Amino acid sequence: MPDLKHGMNVMIVAHGNTLRALIKHLEDLGDEAVADVEVGTGEVYVYDIGENGKTNGKEIRSANASKGKV
Repeated sequence: MPDLKHGMNVMIVAHGNTLRALIKHLEDLGDEAVADVEVGTGEVYVYDIGENGKTNGKEIRSANASKGKV
């Protein structure tokens, strides 16, 4: 949070259950809902976090978005 409050971007790289735990917190999901969360290989989740630490928005960028581009 301190880095976000200073206008910095924060990148977290992880996998599987580690990401699910973070997504559960950021999206305020229940146990049953988070069990259905699947993060695809190479997908990037971009969250907009407000000054209060709450999620204001989310964008999912696909790993396939840049296929075919040089």
